[in-house]
Amino acid sequence: MFEPFGRADQRRWGAVYLRGLLLSGGRKSVEPMAARSARRGGKRAMVAVMHKLAIAIWYVLHDRVLYRELGADYFTKRDPARPMRRMTKEADSLGLVIRFEPIPTA
Repeated sequence: MFEPFGRADQRRWGAVYLRGLLLSGGRKSVEPMAARSARRGGKRAMVAVMHKLAIAIWYVLHDRVLYRELGADYFTKRDPARPMRRMTKEADSLGLVIRFEPIPTA
């Protein structure tokens, strides 16, 4: 399962870490991560975090590659107009008008 990892100690501890992450309780489990992002309730946040982890783990194991952090602004770089569309839609629902203008360079 952890063959893509180059070092033997990474392969050996991979299963232990994964089991500890997905089981309940403990410092490295999903529960503390979900508690920090529990806007919709603890259990729902925990399921959402577990789902994100399951998807990331599946891609790493399926494609046999090391995990690569995409960065906080990955989706903004992928579709820069999306945040503007979202803000425009939100403003329309509130009865406001938003105008986006480029910032003049000095």
